[in-house]
Amino acid sequence: MVAFLVTLVIVLFIPLYWFYDLGVPALAGTSRLEKEKQAQLVTDVARGEELYLANCAQCHGAQGQGGVGPALNDQAKLANAVTPAGLPGTGHLNPDYIEEVLTVGGRIVCGDPNSIMPV
Repeated sequence: MVAFLVTLVIVLFIPLYWFYDLGVPALAGTSRLEKEKQAQLVTDVARGEELYLANCAQCHGAQGQGGVGPALNDQAKLANAVTPAGLPGTGHLNPDYIEEVLTVGGRIVCGDPNSIMPV
C-alpha cells in the first residue's frame, strides 16, 4: 500500500514539476528557463554595448549616429547599404572577435557576409 502511494505521488508530482519548470502559463508565471534566458540576454546586451563602445563608437558614434563612419541607427538605410570588402583599420581584430561583435548566433545580422566589417 505504501509503495502504491509513493508511486502515485511520483506519477502525479513529476509531470506537474515539468509543466511548472517549462513554464506552462496555466501552471506557472515565469519558468526557470525563461528567467535564465532573460538573464543571458541582459548579459549579452551589456557585453555588446561594452564591445561597441570600445571598438566601434569612435567611428560610428556612441549612439550609432555616425561620424567618421556611417550611421548605424537607421535600419532602413542599413538594409540597402553596400559595404566594400574589408575596412581599413580593422586588420588587428581577429575573426572570432569580429564574429562576437558583429553577429547574432554566428549569423551576420545585416551586411555583406564576405566583408570583415558588415554594415
